[in-house]
Formats: sequence, C-alpha cells, structure tokens
Amino acid sequence: MSAQTLQLDTITMARWASAISNKIAGAASAAWSSVKKGAAAARLIHGDQSRAVSDTDKWKEVIVRLDLNIVTNGKLQLAYGTGWFINVPGATQDIIVTAGHNLIRPAKDAQSHPERTSEINIRITNEEGQIYTETVKPDRYRICKKYELQPGPAADSADDYGVILLDRQIVNGVPKPRKAFGYNMVLAAMDLSTPEPGAVLVGQVGGYPANTQGAPTERPKFRFAAATFGKHAERQLYYHAGTDQGMSGGPVWVNFLGHDIAVGIQ
Repeated sequence: MSAQTLQLDTITMARWASAISNKIAGAASAAWSSVKKGAAAARLIHGDQSRAVSDTDKWKEVIVRLDLNIVTNGKLQLAYGTGWFINVPGATQDIIVTAGHNLIRPAKDAQSHPERTSEINIRITNEEGQIYTETVKPDRYRICKKYELQPGPAADSADDYGVILLDRQIVNGVPKPRKAFGYNMVLAAMDLSTPEPGAVLVGQVGGYPANTQGAPTERPKFRFAAATFGKHAERQLYYHAGTDQGMSGGPVWVNFLGHDIAVGIQ
C-alpha cells in the first residue's frame, strides 16, 4: 500500500486543541519555550495512567453530531460532522470545537466568496441518554482567521478549526456549564509519539459516522476507536486510527494523570 493511500485511509491530521481560538493559539505560541522546559515536571512518575478506558456513555454527552445545512446556488444540501465541548476557564458560554470546514465552504468560483454553513442543528445527548437539538446560525461561529480567508484544500490544515458558542443552560436560576473535555498546555508541548509524557499514551478518537450511503441514522450512533500517534510538530500531529465520514471535527484525546484530555481535532 502506498504512503499516500495510508495517509488518506488511516492517518488523519489532528490540529492541537490548545489552538481552539486565535487567543489560545497566540498564548500557546508565546508560552511554548517555557512550557517545554517545565514539561518534565508534569510527567507520570508511577503507573501507566494512559491505559484507563474512557466511559463511552459519559463522552456521548461531550461529543455532539453536527447536521450541516448548506445552501449552494439556492439549493439546500445536507452534510454531517462532529464537534465536542471543551472547558475553557473563565468562559461565559459553552464552547464546541470542530473542524473549520464544517463551518465554512470555499468560494464556488473567482467571482464569489467563501460561504458559512447557513445553519447547524447540534444533536446533544443529555445525562439521561436523551437526544435534543439546538440550532445555531453563523453569528455563533468563530473560525480561524487564516482558514476563513481561504477555506478548502489549499488552506494549511493546521488552520482548519473553529468553535461554536452556545448559551449555557439555566438550572435553578444559575447558568450551568455542560460536561466538557479539558486541555493541558504542558501536554501540548510533549511529543505524544514517544514516552515523553512519562508513558506511551494511547489516543482515542470519537464521533458520529454516517452510514454506508453517506447519510446519518436518525438517532446518532456514537463510535470511538483507539489511536497511536505518529510524527509530531508544534501545531500538528499524525495519528493512526480507523475513522469514517461524519467524524470530521471530532476530538482526539488521551488519558493523562487520570484525566481524559483533548489533544487534537480530527
């Protein structure tokens, strides 16, 4: 099997979750050198915490299906992707991370401009396992500025990310954050393809694949798979895992110091 086929079929590029917004990306770049020097202090010193198995029912609440309504030449087209909640300290809204191409499409020709997905129906699973839908418009999207200017295959894949902002649910008169992945700046500075974090970490990927006809089932069917990490760079890593259409934008995560931490975007 050729290297190109391997890349297309089994190796998916992941963008660092620490770059979910331009603000976080800027902070990550500025702090990279100092974080790298102190990374050894955060390594696991006893036991291999990476082997813990995630509670898949729990992560169904954190990982959401995105039903994308795209209007092209006046006609509605449906596409599907995945997103996930992330815990950003100090945020006043809930934040869903996803791939930028779920939020914006390339210009159709030289005379037109890139177009944002006209509407997204977010399929969320609650604590009782019930699925409800929240609908958002483009004013709730925040897209990497570089990708927004030139979305599509010609863009740097490291810029293919964005977020969706949701109002928090009100419980007993108080805004309540939804369950979410954490992220770790120290972990982001480590080479996950090596034992640098203290052990060889096992990655996991999750999302909502479409069926064999490229369409989702009415009830979102969650899927996750183990992943091994390949080469590493400041803003990108490769991982090897079986993924399917519809899982784009989903999380890549590891168990680190007993916590499931998001490290990338499919």
